[in-house]
Amino acid sequence: MKIENMELLKPITINGMTLKNRLGNAPFGSVPSGDGDGYINDNTIGHCRTLIESGVGMLMTGPIRVYPEVSRFIGSSGVGQDKEQKRPIGTASLVDDSYIESWKKLVDFAHSHDCKLGIQLGEWGPQALNSMSDLKEENKKYKYLALGQGELPEQHIMTVEELEKIIEYTAQGALRAQKAGIDCVELHAAHSTGLLFANALDPFFNNRDDEYGGDVGRRLNLLVKTIKRIREVVGPDYPLLVRINGDDLKGDLGHTSEDVCRHIVPVLEAAGVDAIDVSMGGPMYETQGPLPPVYYPRGCWMYLARAIKQDTKLPVIGVGRITTIEMAEKYLREGWADIIYMGRQIFADQNTLQNFIDGKKEYQETRQCIACLKPGCIDCSVNYDRFGTMRPGFKRATLDRVENPKKVLVVGGGVAGMEAARVAALKGHKVTLWEREGNLGGIVATLATTPLTSEFQNIVDYGSYQLSKLEVDVRCCCVASVEKIKAFAPDVCILATGAEMPLPDFLQDGLMVMSHLEAMKRKREFRSLAQWKKEVVVYGFTAAEFAIDLSEAGANVTLMGPAGESSIGSEGWVRRERKYFLQRKLTDINYIRRTPDTYRVHNPRVLTHAKLEGVGNDGVHYYHNGIHKTMPYDVLIYSGGRKKNDDLFEAVQQYVSTVHKIGDCDSIGNITTAIQNANDIARNL
Repeated sequence: MKIENMELLKPITINGMTLKNRLGNAPFGSVPSGDGDGYINDNTIGHCRTLIESGVGMLMTGPIRVYPEVSRFIGSSGVGQDKEQKRPIGTASLVDDSYIESWKKLVDFAHSHDCKLGIQLGEWGPQALNSMSDLKEENKKYKYLALGQGELPEQHIMTVEELEKIIEYTAQGALRAQKAGIDCVELHAAHSTGLLFANALDPFFNNRDDEYGGDVGRRLNLLVKTIKRIREVVGPDYPLLVRINGDDLKGDLGHTSEDVCRHIVPVLEAAGVDAIDVSMGGPMYETQGPLPPVYYPRGCWMYLARAIKQDTKLPVIGVGRITTIEMAEKYLREGWADIIYMGRQIFADQNTLQNFIDGKKEYQETRQCIACLKPGCIDCSVNYDRFGTMRPGFKRATLDRVENPKKVLVVGGGVAGMEAARVAALKGHKVTLWEREGNLGGIVATLATTPLTSEFQNIVDYGSYQLSKLEVDVRCCCVASVEKIKAFAPDVCILATGAEMPLPDFLQDGLMVMSHLEAMKRKREFRSLAQWKKEVVVYGFTAAEFAIDLSEAGANVTLMGPAGESSIGSEGWVRRERKYFLQRKLTDINYIRRTPDTYRVHNPRVLTHAKLEGVGNDGVHYYHNGIHKTMPYDVLIYSGGRKKNDDLFEAVQQYVSTVHKIGDCDSIGNITTAIQNANDIARNL
């Protein structure tokens, strides 16, 4: 592809604001941070630095406070309260003119990189206990997901007087943004439980009967009046964007894509907005919308932007798990959108755009987001350079090359070992890596063989290529021993030998009984033939993703575990949207289910509160509902705790002066802890 012909690199002008390209950094609630009083400071710029330096044409912030009253935000943003000023710590503010000067610092930094800065405006909705009305009785049955609560907490119903205050506060906030040199403002009217403007639009929430609710026209009034009031105070030539849901993902309970195109977009055009930013769903009922988990295909929501693009002449911004520049370019060329937002991918690798411009292969030179859903992507799981960016005074060891290179041996080629070898080689050390298996990646590579978690392969592919590029001496099928390490005589030995998932004693002699990890390597043996629906029993809800994979491969799967249905997806490394996806698929918990991806499946069959007792020729023995039972099986898969492989550690210390343990070998963890642990050690060699 010729760079000079790329649509993505062409400028675009929105009401006088010209973006150097058509790639934007998607808004996150954690960006930008403020100090204890909400002022922009050096820490704010440090947190935004790599995002602005990434080469994007615009950085759009998350919602900025413009309301003097303290928001009762109950979400998991990590903000606290300053006892004296009573303003949320970590939330940037524009509640009065005193904030304008501090914002100019961030504006100047963005402009020094030819990056436009936009801010979102919008008061919090039900997550801050603010709603347009009480829920209808028939809607109260659906499970509300904030902080594990079963139902929407008691809400403060906004009065007409309060709504009119919000209109004025928002307009004055836009005026301060203009005075600060901020390039545009965006009214955030998406994600109904998150923001009040969206709450007002959504018929699921807004059933009041006055000028601000009752039909779609009146539900639009809060947003339309705010748009018009902003125009009065900032004038016609200041860019005003609006973020809306392209679909509420609640079927007949909310607005569908057709409803949005027919009833909402024309009204916004007439009201005088300059561009439409298309999101979807909401964070506490339709969690798969704003942050689609790893289970969803890339570009999964772009069809919503395309639908709006076909019905409006305004510029349209599209978003939804877009992780490569090539992918973004295709959507632009085919007219699905005018601007593409990348969010998590820019956190994963701030060089995403520049690498492509430089002709580097995206799957080799660029870290690909693995859609792990680390909260706010504040400390990205795969990108150590993002670690600690919101922690004042945090010092990250550099990658400066050392004057006296060491002979470094890394034992174990999982994610931790690969990262340690990569970082050590970048610092100039002579690095050798031994891996006992025939391929790199360890447990992560094994998990990536399941379609639902195939994105995990991204970090394995990236690491493998980088080790080759850095000329690390990688030796697969190389089993380490104390004698072998002693003979190799390294200056430093880093043990990254991972962990195992042992079977309990009472299953050791069973035929076709294997651990979750072993089963993933052997699954060709028990995927079903058309004429033979093999009976697979999976014990342990940590294997829920694998159970779904096997059922889709044709097997009859029974997934059982000792706890209740709420424990499915409750592991620490399974973030909110992943958890609720699994629970929708495997339980009858009363979630909103109006799209096919949210429907309950009945293969796998799920048995909760079931205890595995053993296995024999007659089948799997288990205890369920007060009865000892036996189930026939072709394979039994056991998913239990992992045990770290650190047997070499003490012995190797006798022969190597510096020995480290990292990853699961040191402490059972996840991809995030493996990457961080590896960097903490290797950067300080």
